[in-house]
Amino acid sequence: MANPESGSAVSGTAVAEGGATLGHPPPPGPTGMLTFDDLKRITGYRRRADVERTLQQQGIRLFRGRAGPWTTVDLVNQAGGIGQVSKEQYGVDIL
Repeated sequence: MANPESGSAVSGTAVAEGGATLGHPPPPGPTGMLTFDDLKRITGYRRRADVERTLQQQGIRLFRGRAGPWTTVDLVNQAGGIGQVSKEQYGVDIL
């Protein structure tokens, strides 16, 4: 069956632009950065304020850029309790 979004003929599986299966976002770029478009797809929200609110409620640190909020896979994992937060501490004498 032809997919009107991508123009490709794939039986039983809808394919989005870039080759990702619809319902499953494509993997983040090589830097592990999740862009505003990635975050919209993951959260299901379209408005910037809704995406930001959702990330903050879930304890995910985000950065605000001109193109919209963004974060990294590592920061998402930390908020979910996956991975280790750096325990490196510096004394006040380094100031």
